[in-house]
Amino acid sequence: MESNLFVYGSLRPGEEAEKLLGDYQVLEKNKNIIGYRMFVLENYPIAVPDPQGSIWGDVLKVNDKVFPNLDKYEETEKNIYLRLFDETYQFFIYYFLGQIDSTLAEIPGGDWKMRNF
Repeated sequence: MESNLFVYGSLRPGEEAEKLLGDYQVLEKNKNIIGYRMFVLENYPIAVPDPQGSIWGDVLKVNDKVFPNLDKYEETEKNIYLRLFDETYQFFIYYFLGQIDSTLAEIPGGDWKMRNF
């Protein structure tokens, strides 16, 4: 089976963890979605639910067999991230489960590809 997955950081095409996706198809490139904000935690992007925020990423069609490896990469078993099916957009997304505090830098404009570090 295949599912749609929204990727916004290191899993995006051309980024360091893209290889974990296996064969995939890009359905929508540079899509802006509302309902999330993006921050940097230890040089990695994290998305958190926020009705006032928006982030940029890509919608991919992936084989469901990649989810165990992606879950491991995103450390879902440690409750770092959660893989959630977003009913509004009809795709899976990984979002951060931890607390956001003032020490975390927000990614301006919510686009990881536009970071300057």
